[in-house]
Amino acid sequence: MAKRKKMRKRHMSYGMESKLESRAMEGTFLMYGKSHKQYFVLPRGGSELKLVTNPEFRERENGYLSEPLANQVAQGPVEAPQMPAETPAGAGPPVNEPIHTDEPMTDMTPETLNTPLNREDGEKERDSSSSTGGTMDKPVKPSRVQPEGEAEQRAPKRPDEVREVLRTDDNPLEAEEVPVDAGQESMPDRPPGRRSERVRQPSERMMESRQTELTYGRKRKAEGEDGSDDCPAQRMRAHLARLAVAAELLQTDREYEVAERVCAAHEKARIRIPKSYREAVNDPIYGSKWKEAIHKELSALVSLGTWNVIPRKEAEGTVSSTRWVFDVKLGPDGRIDRFKARLVARGNEQSDDDFNETFAPVFRLDSLRILVAIAAQLGLEAHMLDAMNAFAGSDLDKPNCMEIPEGLQDFDPEATSAKGSLVLELKKSLYGLRQSANLWHRKISDFLKKIDFKLITADPSVFMNGRGLIIAVYVDDIVIFGKDAKEIDVVKQRLKEFHPMTDSGLVKKLLGIRFTWGKDRSIQLDQESYARQILDEFGMADCKPASTPIGPSVKLEAPDSSLLGRAEHKLFRRLIGQLIFLVIATWLDIAFAVNQLSQYLAEPRKVHLAAAKHVLRYVKGTIYYRLTFSAKGRPKGLYAYADSAYANSAKNRSTTGFVFFINGTPITWTSRKQSVTAQSSTEAEYMAVSEAAKQAIWTRHFLYAIGKGSIYRDAPTTIYEDNQGAIKIADNPINHPKTKHIAVRYHAIRDHIGNGEIRLEHLPTDKMIADGLTKATNHVSQGRLVRDLGLA
Repeated sequence: MAKRKKMRKRHMSYGMESKLESRAMEGTFLMYGKSHKQYFVLPRGGSELKLVTNPEFRERENGYLSEPLANQVAQGPVEAPQMPAETPAGAGPPVNEPIHTDEPMTDMTPETLNTPLNREDGEKERDSSSSTGGTMDKPVKPSRVQPEGEAEQRAPKRPDEVREVLRTDDNPLEAEEVPVDAGQESMPDRPPGRRSERVRQPSERMMESRQTELTYGRKRKAEGEDGSDDCPAQRMRAHLARLAVAAELLQTDREYEVAERVCAAHEKARIRIPKSYREAVNDPIYGSKWKEAIHKELSALVSLGTWNVIPRKEAEGTVSSTRWVFDVKLGPDGRIDRFKARLVARGNEQSDDDFNETFAPVFRLDSLRILVAIAAQLGLEAHMLDAMNAFAGSDLDKPNCMEIPEGLQDFDPEATSAKGSLVLELKKSLYGLRQSANLWHRKISDFLKKIDFKLITADPSVFMNGRGLIIAVYVDDIVIFGKDAKEIDVVKQRLKEFHPMTDSGLVKKLLGIRFTWGKDRSIQLDQESYARQILDEFGMADCKPASTPIGPSVKLEAPDSSLLGRAEHKLFRRLIGQLIFLVIATWLDIAFAVNQLSQYLAEPRKVHLAAAKHVLRYVKGTIYYRLTFSAKGRPKGLYAYADSAYANSAKNRSTTGFVFFINGTPITWTSRKQSVTAQSSTEAEYMAVSEAAKQAIWTRHFLYAIGKGSIYRDAPTTIYEDNQGAIKIADNPINHPKTKHIAVRYHAIRDHIGNGEIRLEHLPTDKMIADGLTKATNHVSQGRLVRDLGLA
């Protein structure tokens, strides 16, 4: 009903008249009006829809008719049959009732049909019919139709004026009345021409269609010119099919792109990822693709001089085994980009003497979002380089060896000629070795320092030079932010000379996050493609969307629920891990639900798996949500909201939630269980705002380090809090009996307030955005949260 009203409202905006027309209308039926007794009709030859009541449609063999049949001819005025003033008893059913009979309807053929009466006769009879209360037309005797060339064809009148008069070659026959005995039902030679002139035996299909008409209304949706179906039920299906085609033609390019991405995601889900070299090369469908990927990987490693072939007896240190890892990579548009093969060493077989350090930092996603927010505000560009076989470009600090991998015989037949007696001595680092990431980060960091980039203290993977260029490094992905495209190109050229790299231009996809650059300098981040992969993996691509990630009535502490088996336990842990990545990247509206479910990773139960799949249903319904960074039309500067929910987590722990904004777009957020048990809601709020203050100090430090301290205008960062007691504790440095037990680390917020770095401001609970990060919400509150976060 709501959908029909919405459609009707839309048509009204295109000039549809809502006035109810009193006259009969000839045209094409489009849709019902307020009830099944009112119809919107497109008049023949007109462009505006009309609202009419109780229309009549003339039917030929296979469908409704909005223009005369080709073989219908006019012979001049014919007097309409006279209708009795009152309908005799048993004179047949009234015109508004369908006719049910098991007898043949008529002996006539469609060619025996003749022209309708002229308008004057039709109006005369219609007036007569209306005065009598609507009796049936009188039956007439069949006769031969005059040939088409002997008569002048005229357009038919309104459907309710149509009366069939059969003529001979010379003179037309007047309609003859059939006498009807009182109390006895009349059986005419053929049924009245009210609804159908078709020649056929009544079938079960026809009777079924008429029964449907009785239930849902006699007038069905159908288009006049289409005569391809032979019953109203089929005409209805054809009409709906035409509407579907029309809707498809009205799809935008964006919708077609989405459809193609969905198809690509489904295609990737159908591709079986090999677990071994033999499985890959023997794949009956994609074997050639995997062989090509293997050849490309080995070619790169050989060209970089990654190893030497030596006798096994000369090997130093541990000789690690190898394995092949395969995957299918999607492009920024969600389509399959390439088949990828990676040769890795089994670093788990290394001993402690085979390496020195293993830690390698990467930029925080908070740092990335801050840089994107600044890029949108200042009109910066962000270009990306991908270092090819990055780990293989680093020299090993200690000798390491590995077994000869499968597939190397295509490049070095001698290396595989003597099985077991030869090994590979690694000269370069390789994926899988425990020290590889550390060696690569040290190498790229040293090079960036040589070309006048400095490491900032707030993030060990973000570099900046004196000309305002910023470089963020995430393993082998290098992102360059800058305003001058020429300066960016110079830096990219230097990096390409340093190591083979693939230039992607403007960032389009990074860490599974898609970047969309608007003409108004806006930048949108979303994970639609990654979310579809998750839905496909867990068989929920066609699931019914949910309006909330977790309902307020859901009880996760359910000891009566059975524990998950080993396979389901593994499935649950994998699902939660993927949902966590959605949360930390862009999907902050599911932060609370994922935080709650992650507390049951050790011993998950059936209820937890069901709740996790419910989160996926919510993801399905919000798959088009995205973060939009823009410099226009939003509050300026850095500000935050902090909140807590008292004792709503496991072991009666409270939940902390906060979210920071730059220019109205979230840049960092959290929803997590507090590490200690709060003794009151005020204490829980105080601990939450203290955690938010620490994040505020880091964010200010980061902005200052990259030379963008003006974002917060050298003023205190405002944190909105809805608990007056927590604000008073933070502002008042005097300890009293109610707060003396609070850990000293939470009181650091007082120093930040005293130094002018933080300012707490009260905000009513109904305006607290962070409230949705601390507790389950209903669909109304969830919709408000999404709107306040600017995700939709």
